[in-house]
Amino acid sequence: MKKRSILWICYLVIHWVTGSIQAIVYPSMIDAPDTPTRAIIGKTITFRWHYNSGDLKDDLYEVVFGIWKSPGFLKTKLIAVNSSGFSLTRPSYESSVGWAGNLTSSMAVFELYNVKLEDSKKYGIVVEYGLQNTPLTGTVQLQVVSELQAKFRHTDPPKTATPQQRNVTTVVYTTNKLGSTETVKGNVLILLVRPSQECVH
Repeated sequence: MKKRSILWICYLVIHWVTGSIQAIVYPSMIDAPDTPTRAIIGKTITFRWHYNSGDLKDDLYEVVFGIWKSPGFLKTKLIAVNSSGFSLTRPSYESSVGWAGNLTSSMAVFELYNVKLEDSKKYGIVVEYGLQNTPLTGTVQLQVVSELQAKFRHTDPPKTATPQQRNVTTVVYTTNKLGSTETVKGNVLILLVRPSQECVH
């Protein structure tokens, strides 16, 4: 009887423990900027990350944006946003970078103002959930180009004339030495060339 009671207690304990254990949903990235992302000199570029904090939503500590360095960390922190939504920008970058996101909606949005050629770097974010949890990261490569280069990238190459072959059956009427008319049929190969748009006036 005593043995049966012990087994029953063990069964209840195991059932309670296994029943209370649930799978943990870890943070993951839902959407991220295209990489590389191109921007025109003097314009504002926006980087937008959408993430899912999973079961660690209440453990969110801060979101940091900065210049990325391999193998995987922020070389220079440009702006940090705490869990309350308060942002702190690196003094030398206050006129160059800004926060436009919403942590309540799990949207990390950062902007670079008046970009220059030297801003062509790899940037990244780190979403931190405290020291006991692995942070969530994301990166993007920025390529800053001139307005002329941007137009050139979006201009289709000029169309060249391409010859097309067409077989045409012709009928030729000839006059022989006796003065009568003869009919001769034959195939003639004609090359049709379509002029390019640049040649049309």
